[in-house]
Amino acid sequence: MTALRQKMTDKMILRGFASSTQEISLYSATQLSRSYNRSPENITYPEIEAWFLPLIKNNHLALATIRIHFNGLKFLYCNVLGKAQFLPSLKLPKKQQKIPELLSRGKVNAQQLSASIFF
Repeated sequence: MTALRQKMTDKMILRGFASSTQEISLYSATQLSRSYNRSPENITYPEIEAWFLPLIKNNHLALATIRIHFNGLKFLYCNVLGKAQFLPSLKLPKKQQKIPELLSRGKVNAQQLSASIFF
C-alpha cells in the first residue's frame, strides 16, 4: 500500500467513514491514477476535469455514481493533500426532482369515500 493510500485510509477511518465509502473513495482515486499512470498528487485540475467528462457524458452512469467519484476525489485533494479547493469550475448536474401528481377534487373525494368504507 502506498503512503498516500494509507494516509487517505487513515483519515477516512478517523472521520468515521463506512468501509463501503472507504472502498469507493479509494477506487475513484485508483481509477484516476491509472488513467494517467501517475500519483494523484501529480495530476492537475484540468486533467481531473478531462477524466470526469467521459464519466458524465458517455458512460451513462447514474448521477449518484458520478457524485460518489467526485466526493471521493474531493476528500483526497482537500483533506489528504491539503488543497484549498477542489474543482470549483466543475458543476455536477442536479438531481431531477419529480413533481407529485396532483389529484382533482373528484379523485380526492373518491379516495376519501373508499377509505371511509373500511372504518
